[in-house]
Amino acid sequence: MNTMIGLLIFVICPALGIHYSGAWMSDYLPIQDSRSYDNTAQQYNVSRILNSKLQFDEAEYKSYSPIFLSTNFALSYGNSFAAITAVIEDDCHMRMMKKYKDAPDWWYLATFAVMLCLSFVVILVWDTHFKWWAMIICIIIPCVFVVPVGIILATTNISIGLNVLTEFIIGYMTPGQPLAMMMFKSYGYIVMTQAQYFLQDLKLGHYMKVPPKTLFFAQAVATVWSSIIQIVVMNWALENIEGICSPDQKSSYTCPGGNVFFTASVIWGAIGPSRIFSIGSMYSPLLLYFLLGGILPFITRFMAKKWPKSIFQYISVPVMFGGLGAIPPATVYNLLCWGAVGFIFQKYIRDRYNGWWTRYNYITSAGLDCGLILCTLLIFFALQLTNAQAPKWFGNDKVFDNMDQQNKAIRKTLAPGQIIGPSTWA
Repeated sequence: MNTMIGLLIFVICPALGIHYSGAWMSDYLPIQDSRSYDNTAQQYNVSRILNSKLQFDEAEYKSYSPIFLSTNFALSYGNSFAAITAVIEDDCHMRMMKKYKDAPDWWYLATFAVMLCLSFVVILVWDTHFKWWAMIICIIIPCVFVVPVGIILATTNISIGLNVLTEFIIGYMTPGQPLAMMMFKSYGYIVMTQAQYFLQDLKLGHYMKVPPKTLFFAQAVATVWSSIIQIVVMNWALENIEGICSPDQKSSYTCPGGNVFFTASVIWGAIGPSRIFSIGSMYSPLLLYFLLGGILPFITRFMAKKWPKSIFQYISVPVMFGGLGAIPPATVYNLLCWGAVGFIFQKYIRDRYNGWWTRYNYITSAGLDCGLILCTLLIFFALQLTNAQAPKWFGNDKVFDNMDQQNKAIRKTLAPGQIIGPSTWA
């Protein structure tokens, strides 16, 4: 419910208003896209503003173009700003587990120390432009947020990422360093994300009565093994899949998440937030979302106390904003489908067929997840790896036969030689 309310109020309504008013040069851009654009409404060529050391070249930037974002992409940063400030404001199993010895604290401390040392080796030995003091800061950030964000995850199953916060901080601290920005973001954001996953597994192991020491070693082995496998698979894919990460890749290996990550490196790392979000810039109004995220929890809390039986009792501002974190690359359509399925199972079936829901709801969810994974593997090995032609039907054909998928949903096109935006920029 909270995510759907947030989707309507903070994505659909403002996106329609901004896009069809022509603000942010939206007449010449798609309403949602994971890519960035230059003043000719073409994909932003980041190589033109970087020198041979992958550092920002201000002279080339001023001779090329400022950066422009699609409406929903820009709004996604505002919603992330609000989610961060909203988070700041707002048994029997234990008895059965006492027969097992807990994993000693020094195991965790030793693991942390070893990984921290290896991280310093990575950033200092190689030419990453990543300062040692920045590493300390990006480790402190997840330590501060892991508890409040973990509480929201535990109660709502919605995780609020620190990706935009880490981008914002490093973008102002060391502007013009896209490689350092991506590493700071990865360490600051992924550390908390992995901590949440580890806590999820500890919680599951607690309920399943798995000995804590066994669980610790299982996690350690799985982490090392999965890291190796992911690197091998990624390198193989990049070298062997033709046209990978391009918008028209024939098997739809378009790398939507990778495109968002790359665009973020341009916005926050290469050009820097001071040129895009600071006072006077095109997207500076999005900074007001920090204030919005800080104020709304107090308002909803006041309304809930005044009318305890009203809908305000169930409003969670962090979830309203944090639940939108998948946009982009996810779209409004994706979240509406997610909301419809949630309503059917969690409201309609739960109220009318509670017996079935109690017994089969979570089994159905797990079965659908497993079915998706198995079908993905089957389709890959049977069709895509063999270059076989997939059967054509409306479920996999017509979905791509529209202006949005073909990147043609543009209200206005530029004449030859025409540009959008200011004639000069800093």
